[in-house]
This record gives sequence, structure tokens and C-alpha cells, in this order.
Amino acid sequence: MYPELYQKWLQLHLNPTELILIEILMKVVGILSKATLGNIANNLPLPILADSRIKTIQRFLDSQNFCKEKIW
Repeated sequence: MYPELYQKWLQLHLNPTELILIEILMKVVGILSKATLGNIANNLPLPILADSRIKTIQRFLDSQNFCKEKIW
């Protein structure tokens, strides 16, 4: 789904749960025509409430492991 370099970096810096979440997020964003936070959360296949899905996405994107400086 993404280059091997990113895959290796993600495996080193993210825990298994975060790794699964980013893979799911990438698939969901890929199929949506309009990728807003609410739209992504509504289409995220997690067995939790929509508000909890939004908070989960926000926490993941705000985490220290997933910052643009580390990725780029």
C-alpha cells in the first residue's frame, strides 16, 4: 500500500495497534471522495461509537509517534 521505506519506519515507531489503525485509515481515505474527519470516522470499521472514532483518530494524529517531522 505504501513504499517499503515507510512500512519499515512505521513498524519501528508505531505500536501494533497504531500500525493497524494507520492501514485502515489509509484504506478508508482512499475510497472516500470527501475526506473530512467526520466522514472518515463514519466509515471507519471500528466497533465503537462515532464520537469515540473521532477521538481515536484525533489522538492518533496528535501522538508523538506520528508527527510530520519524524515521517518526512
